[in-house]
Amino acid sequence: MSYEQLNIVVKTSGNFRKYYLFKGNDLRAASLYRQQENGLAVTYKSQDFTSQDFHESNLESSFEHFIDKLKSEKWLKDENLIDSIGIRLQVPSSLFLDDCLLDESKISVLENLRQYSPTLLEHQLSTIHTIRRRLKNVKILGISDSKYHKNKPPKAWNSGIDLYLADNLDIKRFGYLGLSTEYIVQLLKNDLPDRLIICYIGESGISLTAVKKGISIENSMGYTPNDGLFSFVGSGNVDYSAIRKMKDYMNLSDYDMTLHLNSYSGLKGLSRQSSNLEEVYSSAKNNIPESKLAINTFVYELQKQIGSMVAALGGIDCLVFTGSIGTASAWLRKAVVKDLQCFGLLIDDAKNAKQLTKKKIIEIHKRTRVNEILVIESKDEYLIAQKTKSYRS
Repeated sequence: MSYEQLNIVVKTSGNFRKYYLFKGNDLRAASLYRQQENGLAVTYKSQDFTSQDFHESNLESSFEHFIDKLKSEKWLKDENLIDSIGIRLQVPSSLFLDDCLLDESKISVLENLRQYSPTLLEHQLSTIHTIRRRLKNVKILGISDSKYHKNKPPKAWNSGIDLYLADNLDIKRFGYLGLSTEYIVQLLKNDLPDRLIICYIGESGISLTAVKKGISIENSMGYTPNDGLFSFVGSGNVDYSAIRKMKDYMNLSDYDMTLHLNSYSGLKGLSRQSSNLEEVYSSAKNNIPESKLAINTFVYELQKQIGSMVAALGGIDCLVFTGSIGTASAWLRKAVVKDLQCFGLLIDDAKNAKQLTKKKIIEIHKRTRVNEILVIESKDEYLIAQKTKSYRS
């Protein structure tokens, strides 16, 4: 019998950590750690059971807890049996447009970039350092979340700034959540539409990608994930003069202003209530003015971005909703598509109301319409595991 690698996959964000144990291509166990006010809410899944727990701790200790849990449940006999760890890497730098070994030189580059994008890099660096302390001899691989966008046309790489500065300072529209897009393109490969828009709405952010004949030609995210649509806590694109005005008014440092734009804005800032979409939607239905404004603006921004992707593609054959919220929220999908009939998109309410099951792809479009609307759960952890397993320096 051939040896099957034991690999761990890591996905990080500001308020959660996700860890997965793979043996070869098989997912054996997974944990989600979500930061709450008084500690960590933990969901642990294996092939045998699912459990939920709460720990009076923080995200910094989540990786160690995951390893200890694997050992206590006998999924991992010895930490030295782990071949490598693949971490989804989101970095505003051309040096990370490919998968790489996270050695001292690469980590040093990440540390230098931290000052320009602290909210993006701090949780990734924190996780990397925690892993290195616990598993000193295990390879850590950075699996690029921008690599799939690497072949975008030149016109899709630049913002309207001086090209000399853009080239020399490496300020480009890198795009992110490419791993989720790549996973879905692979899933649809036997019947891949020529002009595909993938709308990712999830805890990791909100991203739209225009895919033409299997190649990413445009992505809504730019230099960082916050350079694009506003999200649940992120502001999205805001004029620099407006940012200076807010910064002066609140008497904030550059770091604190960046934190505010990335953590206290978006849906949370507009609603003045919550970053939870369902909570804001519930308040909107109860006629709370700020919540109604936040929901209407949120949907409108998604519709505008879909329109721009249609323009980039020269039309549309299929729209895919993915991400934890994109796959779960039927009312949001209906609201977004409502005013897009001009693109040949129309939702079937009965199909849209169905919840995702083990079926990987659900059609929710009207049969009388030419263009497809699909709901697909993104399981990019499988793609990260595959890339981690097959990585060669």
